[in-house]
Amino acid sequence: MEAAGFAKVGLSFFNLCQSRMLLGLFNDGYKVEEEEPNKLVFCWKTCKLLLASVWSATASGSPAARSLSC
Repeated sequence: MEAAGFAKVGLSFFNLCQSRMLLGLFNDGYKVEEEEPNKLVFCWKTCKLLLASVWSATASGSPAARSLSC
């Protein structure tokens, strides 16, 4: 993604806490791990089920940034 002109956006502590709280409502072996500052991994026991990451277009004039401008 970085090679395509995107930059990592870190998740806030609130985002991490909220995801853990919501999974805690259905605590049947589910958990959330923070793999990198911009990635959350949703797991069931030791099995990774879903990865979510946050990116933003950079203002460097990359094609991705130009296509997102209004």
